[in-house]
Amino acid sequence: MLVKFERKPNVSQTIYDIGKFKVWEVLLSNGVLKLANNSFEKAVAVLDGEIELKVENSKYVLTDRSLAYVPVNTEAEVSAEKAVVVVAEAKAVNKHRFYFKHISSMERKLVGEKGYLRYVYTAVSPEDPSDHFLAGFTEGYPGNWTSFPPHKHDEKPEVYVYYGMGKYYGVQFIEENGVFKAFKVEDYDAVVIEKGYHPNIALPFTGINYFWIIYVPEGVPRELKVKVHPLFEK
Repeated sequence: MLVKFERKPNVSQTIYDIGKFKVWEVLLSNGVLKLANNSFEKAVAVLDGEIELKVENSKYVLTDRSLAYVPVNTEAEVSAEKAVVVVAEAKAVNKHRFYFKHISSMERKLVGEKGYLRYVYTAVSPEDPSDHFLAGFTEGYPGNWTSFPPHKHDEKPEVYVYYGMGKYYGVQFIEENGVFKAFKVEDYDAVVIEKGYHPNIALPFTGINYFWIIYVPEGVPRELKVKVHPLFEK
């Protein structure tokens, strides 16, 4: 499912909501965003600009391509002169520690081969504290595929939110039960991947870049294992 970014200042836009897992996005323009003090753990990702994040009695400055993990039952507030922010929420039981990472401090891996090279930055790994999240950033080479070879993880829904392509765009595919869908994606658009294989490709002038957040339901291992499309299995 494609969700086009509406770019309405200081108006939260829902990307995905299944009750126990929600993702939404906002363009802050001299705005303040209060995060509910409740039983949901939260991941706050900055795709553009700079924010000040208040957590309890502390303040943190997060720049573009940063992610902060906010535990359950925690007071938090986001403010910015101008920034694009994505917030994911998941109903959780355990109260973990607060932490944040900039892309420069995340684990980085060069993944793929010629034609599908990209850097994958892991912000919330299986080793990081969280009940339900896995998250990170992917930045592809110009004209290359990413999320390739095509893979799926049908028990774990995922959301992609794109950035850094400027005036250009990419194409996101979803294949489920032999049915193909293709979406033209531009900066800050989102695609919800509930099931199916989901490769994407960039124009020759730019890489396709996106923030990804995976929800791991109770009873499912919180790990980054996937099923590769049979056509591309080695």
